[in-house]
Amino acid sequence: MSEIRAEDIAIVGMACRVPGAADTTALWRNLFTGLDPIRGYSDDELRAAGVDESTMDNAALVRHFGHLAGVAEFDAEFFGYSAEEAARVDPQHRLLLQTAWSAFEDAGLDPASCPDTGVFASVAPSWYEHYRLAGAWPGAGVAGTATDHVATRVSYALGLTGPSLAVQSSCSSSLVAVCLAAQSLADFRCDLALAGGAAVPYPARLSTQDGLVSLSGRCRAFDADADGSVFGSGVGAVVLKRLGEAIEDGDRVHAVIRGWAVNNDGGERSDYRSPSGTGQAAVVLEALRAAEVGADTVDYVETHGSGTLIGDALEVDALERAFRLAGGDGCLLGSVKAAIGHLDVASGVVGLIKSALVARHGTVPATPHHQRPNPHIGFATNGFSVNTSPVTLPARTTPRRTGVSSFGLGGTNAHVVLEQPPEDHRAPATSSHHLLTLSARTPQALAEAAARLRDHLEREPGQPLADIAFTLALGRRAWPWRRIEVVTDHAEAIAALSGPAVTTGQSPDRPRPLTLLREPLDEDEATRISTDLAASEPAFRAALAASEHSAPTARLQDSLARTLASWGIAPTAEPDDPIALVLGPGSDVSKAIPAVSTEQPRQALLTAVGRLWVQGVAPTWPRIFAPDRHRRASLPTYPFERARHWAEGVPALPD
Repeated sequence: MSEIRAEDIAIVGMACRVPGAADTTALWRNLFTGLDPIRGYSDDELRAAGVDESTMDNAALVRHFGHLAGVAEFDAEFFGYSAEEAARVDPQHRLLLQTAWSAFEDAGLDPASCPDTGVFASVAPSWYEHYRLAGAWPGAGVAGTATDHVATRVSYALGLTGPSLAVQSSCSSSLVAVCLAAQSLADFRCDLALAGGAAVPYPARLSTQDGLVSLSGRCRAFDADADGSVFGSGVGAVVLKRLGEAIEDGDRVHAVIRGWAVNNDGGERSDYRSPSGTGQAAVVLEALRAAEVGADTVDYVETHGSGTLIGDALEVDALERAFRLAGGDGCLLGSVKAAIGHLDVASGVVGLIKSALVARHGTVPATPHHQRPNPHIGFATNGFSVNTSPVTLPARTTPRRTGVSSFGLGGTNAHVVLEQPPEDHRAPATSSHHLLTLSARTPQALAEAAARLRDHLEREPGQPLADIAFTLALGRRAWPWRRIEVVTDHAEAIAALSGPAVTTGQSPDRPRPLTLLREPLDEDEATRISTDLAASEPAFRAALAASEHSAPTARLQDSLARTLASWGIAPTAEPDDPIALVLGPGSDVSKAIPAVSTEQPRQALLTAVGRLWVQGVAPTWPRIFAPDRHRRASLPTYPFERARHWAEGVPALPD
């Protein structure tokens, strides 16, 4: 890792839903397996989607589309919408709301814990709103449904108070949003930033002679048979933070945004719709100079790559010019559009996610549909190439770097330079037992959350349980339905999550008060428990040293009480129906009452804390988990309980 600069920005959270993939893990897998999510539609399906007969009879109608399953579905109750209100909201807004929440959870953050967050977001023009208004839907014209309102809708729903801007520059919108978010962080205008975009394009597209839309229904980037893009629905969002603070806070860094630039082609082009190689070369060069790196250190560029013969040739020529001026002689090129379709305003942020994954993993997936090189591109001499099978990037003495470009109709260009995440040198937490906390709005969602975590643990056997427990406690909102498991390793956690919960329940609206009961305890046992807890719990060790008691039992109980108080678990007045925490063996205490037993002191202590949390007590988690010894982990995000919310009379493609 090169020296951390003040302007370096970390990508700490990523989330997306694209054709064929419900999340970033599935997207990355699909790019290597070659799954083709572009599907053709029958005449009846297109009619049901609102395509009129005159368009159906047009030979230039493109009958293929990158379809996103569940576009009509939304977890309305999660975001506080009634069914009627949810149906009024453009599905692009709804997609971005849910994906923004998932991006925060991927970052191990509850939006409520970081209100000073800026939001920079974009959605495509709404054909849904057009149909809804035409159908005289009750409440038509309600404020907050236009493209202008997408960022502020997210800020309102998540309680975010930083700058909130809708970004509209056509296809480059969401990558421009990323650049604006990074600049806002670099200028200390906010402490965290969310950037993203969502698009649900109208399915009826006509191929044109200029090759912008592919009649063949495939995007063949950089190929001799390229005839344009096939469009699709999708959404992506990233959470950004200043790199130095992300490292200090133990955040998981997906990749580092090292440099960025935005410009416009201006008027020196043949017409408004035409791109300019001069403008594209300038934006790449500016981003490289902002990153303070040579182009010779960049191994891969995720291109705009829209699959037009002239557009692709112009883009590679611009890259060649920029790289030469920045000391480089080419690199690998790719385009996610070839795999999932052109996602309109969301394409830039999804390209960023792919490029970040390449920087992190050091492997480049193949670009689909590339068979014969575009004859207008000088691949034989310019040093650039398109890989048709997966490639492992070579080891370097410098950090691994990638780029991503996005160009919008109208000439607004954006380029971002990425760098692999820094190595984590912190000493791992050493604990014998780990408290896993799960919560959800409903018992059904809680069961699904447990199943998702179990499957994740099976896929990621090397992920430290201490980091998982830390992230679940500090990085997730505590919903009413709760479950805990205290485990020692992955196998035990998988087994526990595969069966019924031992400790689960619905926390009360108001937490019951807490009282501490001191039970008699053998002095030898008290000494053993004290020794065990002092070895594993710094707070208990400090409390034990400060205890004025000489008898082991009294010392143990006083130190436990002080430890719990430092964790935000302190007794209150003696009400009629308190929760009792027994500072002793607790062998004759009801199972509903937590107790610190003599068998496994740390396990018993964590179980007690967990059971209190289930019953509504709010521990001060940062004092229980030492932040300097833990790192936020990327874990499954909230299992939204989606239901169909769609305005009457608005057509839709079938799932």
